[in-house]
Amino acid sequence: MSLPLINGGDNIENEESKFINMNLILNSKFTFAILINPPDWILLYNKAYVSILKAKHPDG
Repeated sequence: MSLPLINGGDNIENEESKFINMNLILNSKFTFAILINPPDWILLYNKAYVSILKAKHPDG
């Protein structure tokens, strides 16, 4: 994944930091969902978010 990190208006290219942040989010016990890649929109979510998806989806 390539998301620019903003620090004082400057882009910081730090792939290791981005990977660690995504790893923390995806392995968290709290619900997390991230939409990326406009206009095609890809939903990344962790296991804790599955219960929310099941409750809101008609076929859940």
